[in-house]
Amino acid sequence: MVDVVSVQNRCSLFETTSIVSGLVQHCERARILFIAYSPLGGRRGHQRLLELPQPKALAEKHSCSVHQLGLAFLLNLSRNLLPIPGSRNPDRTIANVEATGITLSDADLRMLFTLPK
Repeated sequence: MVDVVSVQNRCSLFETTSIVSGLVQHCERARILFIAYSPLGGRRGHQRLLELPQPKALAEKHSCSVHQLGLAFLLNLSRNLLPIPGSRNPDRTIANVEATGITLSDADLRMLFTLPK
């Protein structure tokens, strides 16, 4: 028998299967780290975030970028969820870390769940 200590799946505002299926919540209950790759939806999702009005409005409300909002969405779902965004520049890396300080309300999270997939 092997202890499972982490699970890695694609998870973002545009790919919510692991959330809807209950996998993220199960991992939290079992104290298993859920590692979310492509947390901003990959190259295409990264661009989509800039085009949709709902994330723009919510980012403005929280004084952050839409990309920080996408990371905050995941970080607010579970304390056992670790998004792993790619970054080629130090400023983006710093902005990604700053997303850890954004607290979203239940209403904010519900609104983000309604984005077209």
